Amino acid sequence: MENTLQIIAQLVKYQSITPLGLDCLRYIESMLKSLNFDTEIVKYGPVYNMFAKLEKPGPHICFGGHIDTVPPGNLWANDPNQLTRNGDEISGLGIVDMKGSIGCFLSILQNHIDEINGSISLLLTTDEEGDATDGIKRYIEEGKIKNEQIDLFILGEPTCNSIAGDSVKIGRRGSVTAVLSLEGSKGHIAYPEFANSAINPLEDLISEFNNKSIGESNQYFEATRVQITSINTPNPVENVIPGSVEIGFGTRFNSNYKGEDIIKILSEKIERICTKYKVKYSITWKLHGEPFIINDKNIINWLDKNIQDITNNPVNFNASGATSDGRFLTKLGPVVEIGLEESEAHQTGEKTTIQNIMQLREIFKKLLLNLDTFPKFQV
Repeated sequence: MENTLQIIAQLVKYQSITPLGLDCLRYIESMLKSLNFDTEIVKYGPVYNMFAKLEKPGPHICFGGHIDTVPPGNLWANDPNQLTRNGDEISGLGIVDMKGSIGCFLSILQNHIDEINGSISLLLTTDEEGDATDGIKRYIEEGKIKNEQIDLFILGEPTCNSIAGDSVKIGRRGSVTAVLSLEGSKGHIAYPEFANSAINPLEDLISEFNNKSIGESNQYFEATRVQITSINTPNPVENVIPGSVEIGFGTRFNSNYKGEDIIKILSEKIERICTKYKVKYSITWKLHGEPFIINDKNIINWLDKNIQDITNNPVNFNASGATSDGRFLTKLGPVVEIGLEESEAHQTGEKTTIQNIMQLREIFKKLLLNLDTFPKFQV
């Protein structure tokens, strides 16, 4: 236990707010080199990415993730870069998202590397909490691991509800965000008949969009929903009917759709509403990632058996939550995400328990030491 906590404490100690973190990667690199891993650190813009691999006969498992964190803010009771222990509870910036899971994985490698029957690699970045442009996405686009045959990616993102292993992600929803600009005509509030307020369509837009479902759920995905995230009217005075409004909105969509389908559905709704109110509009769309899922039941069954051997409880396999770097890795192989409490991600005083740390470590150990039973991925 102490070895694992010491590694996590050292990871937390390094300040690695996006895109910082080279010293943290160097620490991990030195540990892996001592275990005979081949390593490479590549810089794109201000972002650092590391790939490390130990080649052995058997399946190839790649642990993917990030060492960057969000800024801590000013409300932490303790130094966010010092691991703080209070009974079974431990806290520190990034411990859940996701330095704790990285520490668990490294601890297994340090203590059991000779018992692992397969190739092990790690792909880590300092740009996941940011726009993720120069992180794992860029590393893959540059063809750095195009020749690697990877049987399974394990990401240490926060996934559990309360106990490590109770919830495991075998996919993620797609993500689309947009900014809608409405243009009417402004005027004096005393003479609304001479204006066409850009606010007029808002009631219909909110009714059609906000927290409303599109289509149905399926086995692993909840129904697609839209959320309005901002409404801005650049109106400096109180007696002017606004001629323009800017609305931000986004959706996490399930595997029943592709990004282009969602954009088409929402565009048709916007066109109908704006035509009704005779308001001009423009939209800027951004597709952050398509939904993905592990379709190989043999891999899911393998995960289920090994995780339940540790937890003695059923595993909730799902594809809920936000996006992750899994959306880039899924092009190269199946992706599973197993980590600590997702409710603690980005929280002031981010914390977990020693019990969850040790259970996550045992899950990783069980998976890595049972690679001889891993089913070959079937497309």
